[in-house]
Amino acid sequence: MKRKAKCIYQNYFRMLFLYIYQKVQDYELSKDLLQDAFMKYYQHRDSLEDSCIGGWLKTVASRLCIDHYRKTVRIRLSMSKLNHGDPVEQKDQSALTTQNGPSRICIEEVFTLHQLLEKVPEKDRKCFHLHVFEGYTKKEVSGLLGISERTVMRKVKWVKTKLASELK
Repeated sequence: MKRKAKCIYQNYFRMLFLYIYQKVQDYELSKDLLQDAFMKYYQHRDSLEDSCIGGWLKTVASRLCIDHYRKTVRIRLSMSKLNHGDPVEQKDQSALTTQNGPSRICIEEVFTLHQLLEKVPEKDRKCFHLHVFEGYTKKEVSGLLGISERTVMRKVKWVKTKLASELK
């Protein structure tokens, strides 16, 4: 079984890496996403047919790139809302990316945001994280955490207000 996995890795590594790199334009991120793609293959290897592994891997790689982009944009939008106090308009979203993909400034902003979030009580932080960063609806968060939807709304709003005041 290990030989088969190694053979799959050797056969698809270059193609997948180039595909991912073309999408994200970042060498280190491409390596990380490629590793994630092969980890998913390893987890699902028993249920895959040999004839469709290449297509399956490319689909996984594509979805990983999309998920990364969505997460990056979601974080940038959240930071923008906190900094400016109002939602980002559609025309402003182009400022979130460069011609080579998501802006590198995002890393510093994410680090700052995580530092500020460490000061927030864990239950509030978890609620905020699930809704803002992971994209769960308030209803889904309430189900996951066993609290009311109204409580989720209150906690998310409180954390946003707290972060906004810390950023000013």
